[in-house]
Amino acid sequence: MIVIKIFELQQFYERWNEKLNSYTTQNLNDVFDKFFSLFVIYNRVYNVVEVILNEEGKLVELKSLGLIDKKRKKVLDNQAATICIAYYLKD
Repeated sequence: MIVIKIFELQQFYERWNEKLNSYTTQNLNDVFDKFFSLFVIYNRVYNVVEVILNEEGKLVELKSLGLIDKKRKKVLDNQAATICIAYYLKD
């Protein structure tokens, strides 16, 4: 299952990266579009990483350390974007 999620993420990244590379930085609209494309890519990355960590049983460890709210079933976006990404990258 994790392999499928990573494959889908790679395809998603490639599509959005093409959009990203099509923008110049010659005007403010393109700069905003470039920023927004990066935001969309990162948003997808941290959501997939959260799912992977959950499937590997590693979210339990982060919750037991008090890094992620134990009361919530779903990890908050700000925690997924920071704590989950940092934990995933350390491995």
